[in-house]
Amino acid sequence: MFVTNNIVHRLNNTTKQIQFLIVKINCTFAPDFGTY
Repeated sequence: MFVTNNIVHRLNNTTKQIQFLIVKINCTFAPDFGTY
């Protein structure tokens, strides 16, 4: 059970990091999307 929760937690962290990178890329290349 603990192992499964750990995997889910890691996936959530990875997803957040990917979303953060996408936001940074959007802000860099398309300032109009900076509000996201």
